[in-house]
Amino acid sequence: MTMTTMLAAMDKQIKLKIKTNGEASAMFSLHQVIPAIFHDDHIKPALTKNISYLSEVKSFNDWSMARVGLKARMEEKIHQACESIYQDINNSLPAASLAHSTCTMAVTKSKAWLAGLFSFIERSYRKLNDETKYTSAQAWSLTTQLVARIFTDLYKSRVGVVNNMHCGDIKNICGWVVYTSLKTHDAMEVYAEANFDNHPSIAAEYVKYLATNSGFEVIEELTHTVESLQADTVKNMADIKVITKKSDTASARADEVHKSTAGINKRLDALAAKINK
Repeated sequence: MTMTTMLAAMDKQIKLKIKTNGEASAMFSLHQVIPAIFHDDHIKPALTKNISYLSEVKSFNDWSMARVGLKARMEEKIHQACESIYQDINNSLPAASLAHSTCTMAVTKSKAWLAGLFSFIERSYRKLNDETKYTSAQAWSLTTQLVARIFTDLYKSRVGVVNNMHCGDIKNICGWVVYTSLKTHDAMEVYAEANFDNHPSIAAEYVKYLATNSGFEVIEELTHTVESLQADTVKNMADIKVITKKSDTASARADEVHKSTAGINKRLDALAAKINK
């Protein structure tokens, strides 16, 4: 989000008479393509295969480390947030009402969807790193590219929604928030039903990655081949020197044996001549 867009969004929120920081944060998130906990929208996603697409999780360790990794911190915050929202729902809506059931189901499904996303992240990285033999940096770069695509697809459900809200009209604002939430859940459900891995957008990102980086792979392979050939050449030259040296030594020894044999034969001939006399 550019500074101009951010200021326009803040002005809109003031006009909408948003009272609390929590409401402002929720409204501000409608403008973000990727959640701020994953990525700073001011930073353009990387386009190289060794750099994370998500600025707040630069490596797999930043994501997966026990207790301090983003995954562990998010799981704790998600649990706390869900408990708090469940309590607000129970305090604000009649237990048997459709609104209560809808809100409760939305929170439960959101929590389950995030758990599925976390599993997808781990699964994708492990497959790329362990089975495909990508380096850790390459595997994490492609994994975060997939995550960025998922959030981009979800963002399409809320594009321009704030601009449609009428300042001061609480029912209108609430209606748009509910509509946007349900539309986002529809998109989330498509990913969940495809187990994330089998969603068309994921396949598209794999194709995009291969098309973007295939040239780099060829160059790396050629570089590796040349380096290997250079190493083999150096080794072969060293072996030739050793063989040549051994050959020279063997030739010198053969000459010595030949001279020694000639000397012995000469002595034998002399001895035979004496005997014949």
